[in-house]
Amino acid sequence: MPETTASEAKQAFWGGEVAMDQINPSPRIEKLRARHLSLKSRVGYECALYWTQAYKESEGEPRIIRRAKAIKKYMENVSLCIYPGELIVGGMERQPLTAIFYPDLKCDCFEPELDNFPTRKYDPCDIDEETKEIYRKEIFPYWKGKTLSEIWEKRAQSVAPESYKIGFEKCISEQQAITFFTLEHFVPGYQRMIDIGVLGIKKDIEEKLNNLDQAHPEYFEKAAFYQALLIVCNAFAKFGKRHAELARQLAATEADPQTKADYLKVAEVCERVPAEPARNFHEAVQALYLSHCLMLNDGASISFGRPDQYLYPYYKKDIEEGGITKAEAQDILDCLFIKCSEYQIFFSEGAAEFAAGARGANATCVGGVDENGKDATNELSYMFLQAMCNVRLAQPGISVLWHKNMPEELAIKACQLAALGTGHPSIYSTDRLIEMLQEMGLPLKAARRGTTVGCVEPSAEGGKSNTCSNFGYLNLAVGMEFALNQGVWRMSNERLGYPTDDPRTFTSFEQVMAAYRKQVAHLIRHHVILGQISEKLHEELDPDPYGDLFFEDCIENGKDIYAGGAKYNFGPGINCTGVADVVNSLAAIKYLIFDQKKLQWGELLDALANNFEGPKGEEILKMCQDAPKYGNDDPYADSIATEVLRFAPEEASKYTSQRGAPWRAAIIPLTTIIPFGMVTGALPGGRKAGVHLAEGCSPKQGTDVNGPTAAIKSITSFDHTAWLNGTQLNLKFSPAVLKDKWGLKNLISLVKTYMDRGGYHVQMNVVSKEILRDAQAHPEEYKSLTVRVSGYNAYFTVLSKELQDDIIDRTEHTMVV
Repeated sequence: MPETTASEAKQAFWGGEVAMDQINPSPRIEKLRARHLSLKSRVGYECALYWTQAYKESEGEPRIIRRAKAIKKYMENVSLCIYPGELIVGGMERQPLTAIFYPDLKCDCFEPELDNFPTRKYDPCDIDEETKEIYRKEIFPYWKGKTLSEIWEKRAQSVAPESYKIGFEKCISEQQAITFFTLEHFVPGYQRMIDIGVLGIKKDIEEKLNNLDQAHPEYFEKAAFYQALLIVCNAFAKFGKRHAELARQLAATEADPQTKADYLKVAEVCERVPAEPARNFHEAVQALYLSHCLMLNDGASISFGRPDQYLYPYYKKDIEEGGITKAEAQDILDCLFIKCSEYQIFFSEGAAEFAAGARGANATCVGGVDENGKDATNELSYMFLQAMCNVRLAQPGISVLWHKNMPEELAIKACQLAALGTGHPSIYSTDRLIEMLQEMGLPLKAARRGTTVGCVEPSAEGGKSNTCSNFGYLNLAVGMEFALNQGVWRMSNERLGYPTDDPRTFTSFEQVMAAYRKQVAHLIRHHVILGQISEKLHEELDPDPYGDLFFEDCIENGKDIYAGGAKYNFGPGINCTGVADVVNSLAAIKYLIFDQKKLQWGELLDALANNFEGPKGEEILKMCQDAPKYGNDDPYADSIATEVLRFAPEEASKYTSQRGAPWRAAIIPLTTIIPFGMVTGALPGGRKAGVHLAEGCSPKQGTDVNGPTAAIKSITSFDHTAWLNGTQLNLKFSPAVLKDKWGLKNLISLVKTYMDRGGYHVQMNVVSKEILRDAQAHPEEYKSLTVRVSGYNAYFTVLSKELQDDIIDRTEHTMVV
């Protein structure tokens, strides 16, 4: 196994020199990090096989019981692995980076791809002949026609063919097809599991079951619910003890005294948790990870919430009693972060092209305020940030809850981490988060305890809300195309949009805005129709008896999380793409046609139809490119952003979900900027057909020419709190601007200004175009280079060239003012 020295570790950074001294891993962490970076992804079969066997054995039983028995079989039989030096254990089958999935959700698309996994261009995974044989003989035949994805597709085509055609076949890529079946965006109540253990939760469930009235009409449904949870409780209690047994076996044959001691310590910890309440910091962190790694099996975007808050009492007690040193606690957190990077999502080949490198979104927030509004920063807040400085890996997604009364030292630490060039951390406005959560119905004190989940979505504290924040992505840019083409999609000449009037008849800019709004309303309506089908099927076919253990209200109500059992039910969320493309297009129309009268409607529409080809087209393209642009503190474009960016949130909120919650909108593109751009024609903002769309609420790549301060003034020209599912801003800086303390000071000032002006979220890449281009050419030399793609971090060298090019093309600011 390759090892690195401390000096080599400090050289493995890509950002500003101001933060070099923040890299300070122990020798243990250096070795574990090096081992992690040397691993290759592989396709596993154990989860799918045990799942299939359990379902075969439980035919005819309630769905939630069948799921519970499948989880039990998996926990009791899956291969475990513990590596030398690990202080936190738990993983996915026989080795880290093993791609696994629950076959009852989606497995049909993988059958024709088994032979291609090792050689495919994006996210290649090793797969052996034994694994392929098991899938072909044992797994695929049983699930044919039974998976949630297949059932959803048949139902959607049957009951909502128009919505299916518009939203699924045409404007949404394969990546989004997967998203339709991953509503698992929530923050589990890990604190309760740590504090009372799974046996404590089991006692509560048994009491609820015993107190049910058999004559009540809901008895049999609730009894099945509680029985399913008890099955899972018993299996989870044994899961930790299986790790303890393995650790003892490894210790018995280990010659190295330190490694032997590590194994014995792991055995002692796992013999206790998660079955019993944690007694110390090590046990609390181990209980947290064992809980979390199993949660990831059923959903890639599960958040830790605010672990600096619920782990702090264990840390404080240990430090005060002399049970642990700060350095030992830091190693435990660093080990946790390395474990979080071991998860591998199972993508189809088509999806991998646009989501390569995505390994979940384990949102981890630090800082913020307590329920009384006072600063909640503690020593662990800094240590979590230090953990990412030490490991510099893609996961977990570390975030800072920024507010005006936060310690200056925390702001400095956050911006030092950003300067390292890892793409971490994300920074959120605590004020905006609280305002959004209050708007969604939380009392003030509960809102102050809020956190985030997924990419940037607001959520109540752990164990309180089913956030359900991701139901696909909405292409706002194609809505702009529809508004200028009477609802006709240029790519196929089909009318997929609303039949708005011919723009040649428009005599005012207000008519353009009205036509665009009709298209947005049309797209959202069909998006919601598909979502209602998906929500109902999740309730019917995808109960989550393991996840329910972490939601006290689900246990109290005797109701699964997908049936509305949580205290708060948010969403689903509609995540929008192409904001700057729309604003720039509307600004160009207003400027060139109505105000300056430099163009006639016919000239512009002909140029768009011909993708700005030919001499006249090139002339019009130049005019469109020179028109006012969002991102430059230009009131002309920004006033349009203020108006037009109200449309989608207002439309989404008109609809109610299966769980009684309003739908909510977000500006979160993930990687849809590429596939959506491929299907969107030329736009008046000066974008040609097929070109990537703009990222998040950021300006269009390369059009923000007045510096980052001007950009954030534009980006705060609209109300971020209207987008209750969150807004996402990417900024990119040259490392040269963060070479000294003055650059760091300016970066802190920029973030403060953005938050004071009403911004919600910002994330930064601090890496030069030269480094990124060299990494494209010599990927073997940049295995540890992580970047912020969109709502997630990834290793740059595993991204598709299209995604790499997009990151390279983003405006690289050479100043921070």
